[in-house]
Amino acid sequence: MVFLGGLLVACRPGSAAVYQRQTPEAALRVVATTTILGDVVRKLGGDAMEVSVLVPPGSDPHSFQATASDIREVVEADLVITNGAGLDAFIDRLLESAVQADEQDKIISASDGIAFRQLPTGSQGENHAEEVSHSGEEDIDPHVWFDPQNVILWTRNIERALSQADPANASLYAANGE
Repeated sequence: MVFLGGLLVACRPGSAAVYQRQTPEAALRVVATTTILGDVVRKLGGDAMEVSVLVPPGSDPHSFQATASDIREVVEADLVITNGAGLDAFIDRLLESAVQADEQDKIISASDGIAFRQLPTGSQGENHAEEVSHSGEEDIDPHVWFDPQNVILWTRNIERALSQADPANASLYAANGE
């Protein structure tokens, strides 16, 4: 429950007026790999976007198998927000078949810039066998949301990506990020 408290504090909403969409265009379509990331994206975007989550609540991202509808969600998304660091390794395989080379900039790792905690040697276990950082380091802990400071960095990374994808609502994302 400690991580949830940190998540809620880091992403607490501002005034109700912050959640008003500023432009009449179609909502930004965002896919998050996990429910925790989806929660952060929803807090930042309010009504300015449609958010879907690939890994259902209570499911293990380490063993998740994408369906045809998941692939369609990713193809149709304006942004795909991943945890990175190997937690959602399934997304790499999905992206190979779903996202064209010229669309790679729509893939955002929320954990960029996080100093990952090292796991004790040999502690990865069966469920963490695929967890490897983008730099190739093994034995890192990709479960970064247990540290509220990491969730704050997630928030900043996601806010920046949303603002770049939807500049008309950048002030909305910044206000909600605060």
